[in-house]
Amino acid sequence: HDGPASFDQKKDIIYFTRNSLVKGKTSKSRDGVVNLKIFIGKLEEGDWKLTGSFKYNSDEYSVAHPCVSADGNMLFFTSDMPGGQGGKDLWVCKKSGDGWDKPVNLGVDINTSGDEMFPNSRKDGTLFFASNGLAGFGGLDIFSAKEKEGKWIMSRNESMHLNSPADDFSICFLNDSTGYFSSNREGGKGKDDIYWFKYTNKYINI
Repeated sequence: HDGPASFDQKKDIIYFTRNSLVKGKTSKSRDGVVNLKIFIGKLEEGDWKLTGSFKYNSDEYSVAHPCVSADGNMLFFTSDMPGGQGGKDLWVCKKSGDGWDKPVNLGVDINTSGDEMFPNSRKDGTLFFASNGLAGFGGLDIFSAKEKEGKWIMSRNESMHLNSPADDFSICFLNDSTGYFSSNREGGKGKDDIYWFKYTNKYINI
C-alpha cells in the first residue's frame, strides 16, 4: 500500500507511506507484523525515482503519514515508536542540513493514549490532525494546533461544521480557507469518501 504523501517546497522530493516493502520483499517485526515506513522519492528529468527511506524507520513500529511544513524546516509524522503517550502519536523532526534531526514527540497537549494521525501543516504554520483520543464528536475528529514558545498547543476541535459522529481525517488545503478531507459519515458513496470544505468567518456582536 502506498499511502499519505507530502512534497517539499520545490515539489521535487516526495515523502510517502508504504508497507515495509523493499526490493519486492517485506520486512517484519519480531512479532511478525509488517509495519508502515516512510520512503523518499525525487523528480529527475520528469520521472519520479525512489531514492531511499526515512532515517528513523523501524521494523518494530510504524512510521507513517509524513507532512513537510510550508517552509520546509519541519517534517511531521505519525508513529507508535517508544517514548510516546500511547497509541499512535504525532512527532516532528527539524531540518538539519540535508537530513532531519532526531524525532521529538509533540507532547501531552496534542498526543493521548488514543491515536493522533494524518498531520497537515497549513502555510500559516497551523497544524491540523485527526484524533480519537481527544474530546470530540465521535470516531476520528479533526483538530488544529499551533507552536508557542517551542511547545505545541492544541487550538480547537474544528467543530460540527467539519466533524461528524463518524471518522473525519486526512485534511489538506488548496489555500488558507478551502480544501478536502476524508470521512466515512452517513450519506456518502461508499466507505471513506472525499469531501470539500470552505472556511467562513462568522462573528456575532454582543
